[in-house]
Amino acid sequence: MSASSPMVEFLLRPRSRSRWDASWAPSTTTRVVLRDVLRSPATRLGVLLLLLLALAATFAPVISSHDPVHLEPARRLLPPSRTHWLGTDDLGRDVFARLVHGARISLLVGLVVSAGSLLIGTIVGLAASSHRGADAVVMRAVDGLMAFPGVLLGIALVIRLGANIVSVLVALTLVYTPLVARLVRTTTLAAQAQPHVEAARALGAGPVRVLTRHVLPTAMSPLLAQWSFIAGLAVLSEASLSFLGASVGADAMTWGSLLRDGQRLLTTAWWIAVPAGLALTTTVLACTLVGDGIRDALDPRGTARLRRHAARSHGRLRSAR
Repeated sequence: MSASSPMVEFLLRPRSRSRWDASWAPSTTTRVVLRDVLRSPATRLGVLLLLLLALAATFAPVISSHDPVHLEPARRLLPPSRTHWLGTDDLGRDVFARLVHGARISLLVGLVVSAGSLLIGTIVGLAASSHRGADAVVMRAVDGLMAFPGVLLGIALVIRLGANIVSVLVALTLVYTPLVARLVRTTTLAAQAQPHVEAARALGAGPVRVLTRHVLPTAMSPLLAQWSFIAGLAVLSEASLSFLGASVGADAMTWGSLLRDGQRLLTTAWWIAVPAGLALTTTVLACTLVGDGIRDALDPRGTARLRRHAARSHGRLRSAR
């Protein structure tokens, strides 16, 4: 390769560094991203709600003085009071204790399923976008999985694997992995033909280094936003499976089981199902707010960023005047 070749000129040309070019040495960039994410009041509200839910699940035995599985038939269907903050169910069990203890399984499912689907889906999507032969096979398998409704596929997998927490985690991870794989494949497909990627390959960079250093950063913004959305959907899907009796077991404490137990008594004992429904709504809402904040912070074309830039420009113009 001669010294005046276009490839050498491209490599020697000074270029500005984007945000994700520096993300692998992350001290300053991480602080900037966190500052932008937490700038929105709605995003701060979402983070606060998730922290409160996580703390309630972690310290459930501390904040609840009642045993969630203790049966007291003499105290069945008591309305909310000082002794029982959210009343009791048809077997005399404290609803508040079952709610905070049930948050452990529901939030664990959201966290593990979102992390697992992002990890597997990212690997599958990168493999599909980097190899044409693998793309045809992988995408047809992804299309086949996405053709099934998520809840029906989850029920079939849980019945086949057995009703336990591991089966639920595996089933829901397989349900949401195709969504991530298609997102990564679509986002990184155009990056494979970029000049800097071709230059890295010409200089001898291995496939793994090219994918992790030059291709994957283009998908980080939608991936991080998708993570929070999948977490909320996983919590909702687990509640649907529990409501249908196809989750971690009939006697397990989850928000879906509370909805199942209270739906037939909704007109006479509303305090059994309504708190679980509000907890599910709050969790999904918080995940959506955090996802929107991450998307706006990492997308340079986001409307929130444009509004902040316009406000700063207007302030500088007034100061100059």
